Amino acid sequence: MGREAEATSHSSNWLQDYIDEHLARGGFAFHADEAIKACKVTPIAFKRAADRLQGKNKLLRVQPGIVVPIPPAYRDQGTPPTVWFIDAIMRLRKTDYCVGLLSAATFHGATHQAVQTFQVLTANRIKPIKAGKQTISTIHKSDLSKFPFQEAQTETGYFRLSTPEVTAFDLLQFHKQSGGYQHIVTVLSELSERLDAKKLVQVSEIESDVSISQRLGHLLSTLGFEKLVEPLKKHLGQQSLRMIPLVPVRNFQKADFKIDETWRVIINEELESDV
Repeated sequence: MGREAEATSHSSNWLQDYIDEHLARGGFAFHADEAIKACKVTPIAFKRAADRLQGKNKLLRVQPGIVVPIPPAYRDQGTPPTVWFIDAIMRLRKTDYCVGLLSAATFHGATHQAVQTFQVLTANRIKPIKAGKQTISTIHKSDLSKFPFQEAQTETGYFRLSTPEVTAFDLLQFHKQSGGYQHIVTVLSELSERLDAKKLVQVSEIESDVSISQRLGHLLSTLGFEKLVEPLKKHLGQQSLRMIPLVPVRNFQKADFKIDETWRVIINEELESDV
């Protein structure tokens, strides 16, 4: 019996066969339209077959129309590791992306603070993605393509991971999504072991907002990593820097706070690492 006939008889085997063949070719997540076209079935037939397999925890449907196979070892959890399919999802969404912020920091060894959601920076605006029990938080970064990333290997391929240096800058740029400055200081103290002094300067040259470089330099220096930020200090020393608050706020009197003249930062909040 051919696939089309099997689909007509409402058997879900044709979809399982398609998934098995897709995995054998090295694929993982796929769009429902691909299976509908390849198997010559109607959208209704696909939905029925997918409902059956999802009821058995054999696949996960991620809107809009993205299908994620669930290997046997992960069926009790209801979803495989997000890094197994995040690249496929973003390719299907046709957007540049990079696993970033606290999720990237975790991959780079900053594990002191638990990450509640899987954070992904995207060049296009995309709503948060629900993948089983996991929520993929999407943070829009319009100039994402300017910044370097690294490819991290997984059992199913690879995914784009923000470099330690870019992650450090992004934590400050997206400080609310990163848990606030007190949280960021703790993450930076752990992330510091992976940071490269020259690469910090390179990212600073790309980053259009110089205040992020100032805040990062001040924080790392305060944490005791003066040598790490020495090249960054020399780089910023060639520019005319305006005085900025450490924690961005509106309407405050700078006379009420200490000032770090080196980085031109007004210390409007005392921050300490938890590690």
